[in-house]
Order: sequence, then structure tokens, then C-alpha cells
Amino acid sequence: MHASSLENMQRCYDFYVAARRVVAGEKLSVVEIGSEEFNGAYRQIFSDERFSYVGCDRAPGPGVDIVLDDPYRLPLPDASADFVVSGQMLEHCEFFWLSFGEMLRILKPDGYLFLIVPSGGPIHDYPVDCYRFYPDAFRALAKYSGCQLLDLWHDDRGPWNDLVGVFRHAAAPAPEVGEIASNLMAAQGEVQRRLVVAGMVGASSFAAPPEADRTQGAASYLATLHQLHQVIEPSLYFEIGVRHGRSLALAGGNAVAVDPSPELTAVPPTGATIYRETSDFFFLGKAQRVLARGVDLAFIDGMHRSEYVLRDIMNVELYARPTLVAAIDDVLPSHPLQAERDRRSRVWCGDVWKIPFMLAKYRPDLLVLRLDVEPAGLLLVAGFDPSHRALRDNYNPIARELVYLAPLEVPDEVLDRQGALAPDDPRIASLLTLLRELAQSDATHGTVRARLQAWRAENRL
Repeated sequence: MHASSLENMQRCYDFYVAARRVVAGEKLSVVEIGSEEFNGAYRQIFSDERFSYVGCDRAPGPGVDIVLDDPYRLPLPDASADFVVSGQMLEHCEFFWLSFGEMLRILKPDGYLFLIVPSGGPIHDYPVDCYRFYPDAFRALAKYSGCQLLDLWHDDRGPWNDLVGVFRHAAAPAPEVGEIASNLMAAQGEVQRRLVVAGMVGASSFAAPPEADRTQGAASYLATLHQLHQVIEPSLYFEIGVRHGRSLALAGGNAVAVDPSPELTAVPPTGATIYRETSDFFFLGKAQRVLARGVDLAFIDGMHRSEYVLRDIMNVELYARPTLVAAIDDVLPSHPLQAERDRRSRVWCGDVWKIPFMLAKYRPDLLVLRLDVEPAGLLLVAGFDPSHRALRDNYNPIARELVYLAPLEVPDEVLDRQGALAPDDPRIASLLTLLRELAQSDATHGTVRARLQAWRAENRL
């Protein structure tokens, strides 16, 4: 199961399922076609007690409840499933229209069918690999089967470039705006609960040794962010992860901030707008309007897991002005416990420390500098270009590498902050001055990138 597929099924859930209620004692039935688990499963999205979940596949394995004797015949009654879900299956199905018809047969009159298929990617026999699908393919399936295609989107993140469709029987009413809004509110509530469980918000105690809460740094990260604001003077500042609002309070002009559960203790500046939602939700909906003018300075301090930070970097780059500087928090933990994906210490960075290594591998064109600041370091990144697609085209293998394949233990060079610059290093001031001059001259993305490469060579970084 690749990362974008899980994210797209979560989006289906958030828009069409989250607020669905059941009568006491009853359950909503979910049937998955092609359910064997590889690196994650849709089952986890439908994991609460409202749902009964049945997985069907051609061979036994993890996540398979029913082994199919005939891939074109589901041993389930007509109109028995509230939701039918399937992903990365139809391309392996020689006569996919027959499988689609079976999914509709078992779907209740008011149920939903969520279907995810690739429109790109390499051949991967299982046991065959027959098709890639484009948006018109789903329109044709709906026309052929006489059902509704309620929603359709094409994910441009590679290599699979998921095509996602939401189908319903022809006689079923389309969801109203209020119903979708209720689903999104419920989904945000579930996000809040997941944040509490993950230790991202709320009071928590951890049985960690005192040294696990050690911090270090040549200056405060807030002082360093203040320096960035003072020199860059951003016309639009963007922040992911508001928490208490102390970093947002540094903004002197227009600012946009995103956080599903801010716990403000600092007064936001008058030019700031806070969107109480996850960054993934924000970039799905409001970003095109809110960030249309382009971002000059960004601070990324959201979920402390590397794949979330990867998505935030990719999405911020889409709105990057040529001289954008992005500051990424939590890249320099001071103890191995701080660097784990699951929180076990009060001071917690997650595995964000992997991001500089990922950028060095997949985006060597970017200027990336680690700063030795307290409490957990900052990463300064410049040289963005919205037309650059290396991260988007390789999103799924990069996400898999970050979570499953990259070094899972933080190396000593990170813990010891080897190569990190002090925030008062004259090269930092030189860089920021250069970027401000380029911004004032309305330099293009290409010009800025060339000048940054020259600056890096001159400073041997």
C-alpha cells in the first residue's frame, strides 16, 4: 500500500463517511476488494467500533477474511455493504468491468463505492498488470454500469498518480453541502483525537530519563525566526503548526497560519489569519486562494513525522516566491528518544531529522542549512521552484523510504549537531541579505537558484 493511496482513501472517508451515524447495536458494513496488507491497509481508516470490516482477495494473507474462488464473483448478498472500497486492484484484473459490476451489486442503495487505481507507474505483476486508468475511464465505467460518479480526482504524485473515484447507485441522492460539511467537522474531530493520542496536544507525562529532555543550541529558535522576519520582511508569512502562537506573534505583516488545535497564549498579530485545520486539509481547499500571491517566509512545525513534513515542503513549494526561505523545526534532536516516530519523551522531535538527508538525495539543487538553535535545531531551505517535480514525481517511494527503509535510528552526527551553523554565523547574514536584494530586484526563480548555487560554492557549503 503506497502512501498516497492511504491518504486518498482517508480523503474519501473524511468527505463521505466521518459523520455517518448508526443505530445502537448496528454497524456499518465495509467490504474491501483486494485487501491483502502491504505496508499499511485501508482497514485502519475504518477502525472504530461503528464498522464491521471484511477483506476479500484471491489468496490468503494478512487482512484477508474471504478468499475468492472466482475473482468475478463475491460470495456476499446483494445490497449488503454500506461501503465498498478497493485500491491497487483493478489494474490487475483482466476483466475489470466485471469486478466493478460485482462491487455495485453488493453495494446498498444509499452506499458508497471508493475506488483507487493507478494512472502511471512501472509494471508490477500480481499475477498480471493489465491497465492504467485516466479520468475518462471512470466516467465510462459509470456510463456503462448506469451508476453515479459523484467525485473524481487525479493525484499528480508519482509514480502511481492515483485516480480516485466515488461512485453511488443512480437512484441514490447526491450528498448535500451540509452533509459534506458535517463529515469534515467530524473528520477534524477525529484528527484532534489522533493528535491527543500521539501526544501532540494536551498535557502528557512520559516515563523517560531526565537526559531525554535535554535541549541545546547557540540561540533560541524564536530569536532566529525574528532575525529572518527582520531581514526578509516577508509580504506573506506562512506557518504550519501554531501551538501557543509565539512564533506567529513575530510576524509584522500579512500572515497565514494553519493548526487543527492551537493553544494560543500569545496574541496573534493583526495581519494574521489562523485556519483551524490540518495542513493537508488546507492545501486541498483554501491554499489556492489564500496563498495565491506567493509566500516569502514559511515556518514548518506541524506533525513530527517525516512523511508529513515531506508533504508540507512539497505543498509550500507550489506557492513559493523566488526568494522563499522555509524554516523547518525539530531537525536536531539531542537524545535518541526525542527522535522516535512515536512520542516517549516530553521533548519530542519525531523523525523530522531525516528530512535534510532526503533533500540532499532528491533535491540537491536546494540550499539546505542546519542551524544550531535551541531547543531542537532549525533547517533553512531556499531555492524553491514551483515547477520542480522531483519530490512530487517520486513522492510514494520517498515516503516509503522515510518510514520503512531509511536509517531508523538517529545517527550520532545529528545528535552531536555536526556541521550545524550558529545563527550568528556571518554566512547566515550574508545569505539573508542576498535573498532580500534578489527579492527587491524581482529576480526570477532561475536567477535566484543560480545566485544561490554561486553563494554556496563561494562559502564552501
